[in-house]
Amino acid sequence: MANTTEKIGNVTLDLRFYGGADLYCDGAVEDELLEIVKEHTQQEYPSIIAERRSWPILYHLSDLRENIVSWLRIPEGAKVLEVGAGCGAISGVLSEKAGRLTCVELSKKRSLINAYRHRDAENMTILVGNFEDIEPSLDTDYDYIFLIGVLEYAGSYIHDAEPHRRFMEIIKKHAKENGRIVVAIENRLGMKYFAGAREDHLGTFYSGIEDYPNGGPAQTFSRSALEQIFKSAGCRDMHFYYPYPDYKFMNTLYSDRRLPQVGELRNNQLHLDRDRMLLFDEQRAFDGVIREEIFPIFSNSYLVILGGDSEVVYSKYSNDRAADKAIRTDIVDTKDGVCVEKYPCTKAAGEHISAIENAGKLLAKRYEGSALTVCPVKRTKDGSGLCFPFLKGETLENLLDRKAKEKDLSGIGELLQKYYELASYNAKEKVTDLDMIFSNILIHNGQWQLIDYEWTVEEARPVEETVQRAFYVHLADHADAEKLETEENFAKLHLKKERFDKEALKKQELAFQKLATGDRVPLGRINELLGNEVALREWMMQIWEAKNVHREQYYQAQVYFDYGKGFSEADSMYPQVEKKDDHTLEVHIPLSERMRAVRFDPAKTSCVLTVLEIEGGGKLGKRIPGNGGEVQENVYCFHGDDPNLTIPLGKKGRAVELVIRYRLEKIEDAWENY
Repeated sequence: MANTTEKIGNVTLDLRFYGGADLYCDGAVEDELLEIVKEHTQQEYPSIIAERRSWPILYHLSDLRENIVSWLRIPEGAKVLEVGAGCGAISGVLSEKAGRLTCVELSKKRSLINAYRHRDAENMTILVGNFEDIEPSLDTDYDYIFLIGVLEYAGSYIHDAEPHRRFMEIIKKHAKENGRIVVAIENRLGMKYFAGAREDHLGTFYSGIEDYPNGGPAQTFSRSALEQIFKSAGCRDMHFYYPYPDYKFMNTLYSDRRLPQVGELRNNQLHLDRDRMLLFDEQRAFDGVIREEIFPIFSNSYLVILGGDSEVVYSKYSNDRAADKAIRTDIVDTKDGVCVEKYPCTKAAGEHISAIENAGKLLAKRYEGSALTVCPVKRTKDGSGLCFPFLKGETLENLLDRKAKEKDLSGIGELLQKYYELASYNAKEKVTDLDMIFSNILIHNGQWQLIDYEWTVEEARPVEETVQRAFYVHLADHADAEKLETEENFAKLHLKKERFDKEALKKQELAFQKLATGDRVPLGRINELLGNEVALREWMMQIWEAKNVHREQYYQAQVYFDYGKGFSEADSMYPQVEKKDDHTLEVHIPLSERMRAVRFDPAKTSCVLTVLEIEGGGKLGKRIPGNGGEVQENVYCFHGDDPNLTIPLGKKGRAVELVIRYRLEKIEDAWENY
């Protein structure tokens, strides 16, 4: 009898339900991922991500993926189930928090990647196989069940007229009484999709907003639709959170108890997986819906806790940094009231937490007797973090913005003058907050309060440095802030306008940011290295036309799905055509178990098609049915305006995706070769 378990370090792979072949695979990149996790430590992943400039490697190996769950305060010894563990993006942090972690994953290759990267986890078991086969054997007393990027695929593996409702009914059976189910999913009405980002799963524009007219293997939902699914599955106690920019690379988590404020949502251009359009200013649009109090409708993603709510109402990560500077800030609603807590995200960052604690005491001494209160600090009960009182008020940053909109020039001048007076108080003391920017000062009933002093040095630094940087950061972060660049305002800050060199200050700011990032390449820079275009619609169309002559005719592929009634326009989609090296094109076609065949139309006009590779269905070397002639093996000539090939799909060992790699040429260009 074949072995039903494998051991990778301390991790157990349970193969009782594995059919012997992976039904889902991303191709060669999974072999690359497996090689990385076998040969390298997790501390090396950030540099590997920067070097290889690959979206799949970033997506599967970035430690920032853990942010979506690492804020949760899971009780010690908790029994945890993770469905759809993939390559283990969140499995590691769950194993650290849980007493026992059970993962479910369809792919053995991905399970191996997960196991090797977390090989030291003694409490992790990975069940490999189809969820429907594994589910009856799962326990029914899990404290936490995690569905991170899973619910949207329920239609592919749950055989029911309402697969998403049925999936949640099944999952609910495995949570103990008072247990919690945690769901993360994209919002099909997310602001980024209106602005021109592609739908995450299909790679098409507006398909989610248009309610998926062409179907597909994944389906996301609006908030109200999610509520209906959960209610119909018997989940009544639900709590919505709003990961920003989205749940994949979240850096801030909002909730209904602490929604975003005007001006906070500025990080809208991290679209790392593919080209996109940019039809409007997303920050301004977000500011508008925040003022209208309808932000939850347009959040790019949701995280929903089904069961008891969390005491954490807000969490902000500052961990896209060097490991010894990576921290998290939570707003926590406790029995004793609301407080702010800071924790190290790594063991190495413990000293940084201690340095913040010391800075608070030194700054309180410096500003004693002034009109500036330094937010007091103490250790959390467990000693691992810092605890601050939750102070009320409006930031100096927001006050300046508001007065600028009101054209209150004298009010702006008074605020800037007051800021300078406080920044220069006891300037000879050997302690300076280098990050005394306007967003770190809170004003309530005329009382000025310093709320964040992470970057403090035990030196007496020139006041001009602090003031000049604060003003520069404000101008750089606000499109309309240049209106503040008047001679009067510079005078209020004791600065010379003619010496305010923005290019030099920009370089200084980059150097300042290096204090935090160290050798780590931050996500914004990774975004640039990946090279995806972000452009207005007109510019994007020009780019596409320049890259591909007559793209509409020669490069627009269409795919039809046969569900037993033949092919029709209603059951079709336009897949994203990716252009690879040496003129190779590639399409990814989602499949479901109900499909009997796929028809692939490579273009909208006559052409010569060379099929290089098909993953997930069909075999090269055997003529593929279609309306063209096979001029040589795997090369097809189409003379009409509707070229197509039909790829039948077997019933057993069905993949969830069909990948076709091919070359396409005009008949006149290709004729001399055949």
